[in-house]
Amino acid sequence: MKVILFTNGKISSTNDYKLRQLDAVFKSSKISLETIDTQTKLGGDMASSYGIMDYPSLVIVREDGGVQGFWQADLPSRDQLSQAIGYL
Repeated sequence: MKVILFTNGKISSTNDYKLRQLDAVFKSSKISLETIDTQTKLGGDMASSYGIMDYPSLVIVREDGGVQGFWQADLPSRDQLSQAIGYL
């Protein structure tokens, strides 16, 4: 499982705080967090493949490549992540 954070190169101070909290949760659960800047060609292509329309967006991807969780415009709470992942 991996978690992908899509940004447009900017993260608000509120989302920065949430992101630091989520990053700590992911690290303690040994889940990798990959940050993708959609201002790059590769980042824009990846965002399109997941249907990303707003930022920041967080996508949880299973080992088989399927999407397990998806949030746009606001980062999820720990409870929302726990429900999507099944543990935290």
